[in-house]
Amino acid sequence: MATIKFSLEQLQNFFSGKYFHKAYDETIELADEIKLHADGIYPKTLIEERRPSESQAVNDYRQKIWEPITKGSFIKINTSLNKIRRSSDWSIKYNLSKAADRINPGEALKDYCETSFPFFTSLTNWAFGVLLKTYLVDANALICVYPIQENIAANEFLKPFPYVYYSDQVVEYIENDYAVVKSSDKVIYTENKIQKWGDCYYILTTLSVQRYEQYTSKNDYRLAWEYKHELGILPVVKTRGLFKKALDGNFIFESRISSIVPHLNDALREYSDLQAEVVQHIYSEKWEFAGDDCNECKGKGIIKSAGFAGKDISCHACTGTGNKPRGPYATLQLKQPMAGESTLPTPPMGYVQKQPEIVKIQDERIDKHIYKALASINMEFLSESPLAQSGIAKDVDRDELNNFVNSIAEDIVSVLDSIYYFINEYRYKILIPNQDDRIAMLPSIAVPEKFDILSSTYLEQQVQNAKNNKVNPVIVNALEIEYANKKFNNDPSIRERVALVLQLDPLAGISEDDKMVRFNNGWITKENAIISANIQEFISRAIEEKGQDFFDMDLKDKKKIILEYAKQQIKENSSSAEILGDTEKSEEEIINNKPADGN
Repeated sequence: MATIKFSLEQLQNFFSGKYFHKAYDETIELADEIKLHADGIYPKTLIEERRPSESQAVNDYRQKIWEPITKGSFIKINTSLNKIRRSSDWSIKYNLSKAADRINPGEALKDYCETSFPFFTSLTNWAFGVLLKTYLVDANALICVYPIQENIAANEFLKPFPYVYYSDQVVEYIENDYAVVKSSDKVIYTENKIQKWGDCYYILTTLSVQRYEQYTSKNDYRLAWEYKHELGILPVVKTRGLFKKALDGNFIFESRISSIVPHLNDALREYSDLQAEVVQHIYSEKWEFAGDDCNECKGKGIIKSAGFAGKDISCHACTGTGNKPRGPYATLQLKQPMAGESTLPTPPMGYVQKQPEIVKIQDERIDKHIYKALASINMEFLSESPLAQSGIAKDVDRDELNNFVNSIAEDIVSVLDSIYYFINEYRYKILIPNQDDRIAMLPSIAVPEKFDILSSTYLEQQVQNAKNNKVNPVIVNALEIEYANKKFNNDPSIRERVALVLQLDPLAGISEDDKMVRFNNGWITKENAIISANIQEFISRAIEEKGQDFFDMDLKDKKKIILEYAKQQIKENSSSAEILGDTEKSEEEIINNKPADGN
């Protein structure tokens, strides 16, 4: 493939700050809609659109007391999706190829990407620490992979790194051809003995990576660094998401969580109004009759200006009211009545009667907006609002949630596949010239299908509801296993033991009353009754006798051991009658395997 050569005029155009690709404005707008909530940026446009007639002073006050209440919702979404890497079927498996034998120990692709990856230790850490948020916020961002620019010895491997360039940094991007991006880096240049800050740009093609740095205030740039990778492919990948449209061959995407934007926007608008309502309708406000006029204008509300030929202007101290200025905790003072006016009330003071109900209504509305935002991506369980609030709550659609998370996992894995490929090519292209051999070194990343997203509180609620509704015991048992795995995720010993109890108890999920009825009617065997009554003791015995090997056994073999314990206990009893329970024996004694005398 021929080298792409840009003319001086083209380069000046790229670096002018005036030229951008045709989809530039739209991609920035799509990203800014979510970045507003992800980064907690003050929503100036949203609020001004809601209250177009407000004064600048009121707008400034709104901005001063504003807090980013929707940022927490985005953080929850990002944190929950970070659990993708904790899925039981998430894995990155490296192939043991013959070509890898030519690489020095500690320099293989696995070593670099899993233990020696710059700044993040592993590429996976970078993916869920940087890539995931970028992907959620900006579906049109570019990940540009090129070596870290440091002095590397001739016998050292390159250190390729994936650099993120958001939509507002992308000057031009022609897929599979070239990309021009503006770096956030700054350089210092000297002009007329004065040091100034200059900008940096990168141009990536299928054959090279170039860095241009500004060196004059006239927007002149020079080539500061170049690496000719000659990969024959553009080392750039777009984060992507949901396809929105194509514009002159440039594909525009929107984030998979873009549906949260309308509801979170409404939450921000109403939150700003809520703050004002709290001040106006909750805090006590005292009034009393008094005669304090403004010290500056003496109650007139106007003063003579120093300029403009002494023209009357509004008093700056009282803003034209004529009253003495007061703060939010000051007393509201009213003037004494003039001659002929009604007399002062008795007592001549009181408190303004307010309507706090509006505050409660607005507060509930904001919670609903946030709830609906999360529900739009099937993650309403992350909401702090009660699940049965005002009829808006619904049960989590787990299939839809899994489909949503799976689509994100597929996108993340797709980007990672490309990054692994570029890193592999940069590092080993010279040492291993055969491309098939290099491809054989690439890892395979499994897109998980089982996700640990739901909270333990939600799963606990599901288990309780299933038991209350007398759902099939098999389903209850499965829910309890899932709950145990979630609840004790950070304590493997407890998690595995609980899982064993639920797996090996033949009557798991069945209430004690149901067990007694079934046993009394002869619907369950003696062995199963004894196993269920003594499951904790039997598992402890098995672990003591078999050690860790018991956990690693097949379920069938585990059941055989537990069954053998039950048979031994039956045999040790004096007679079958004692096990089955004579007429003198209670049903509870039978289930709990107690002797007739209760000892």
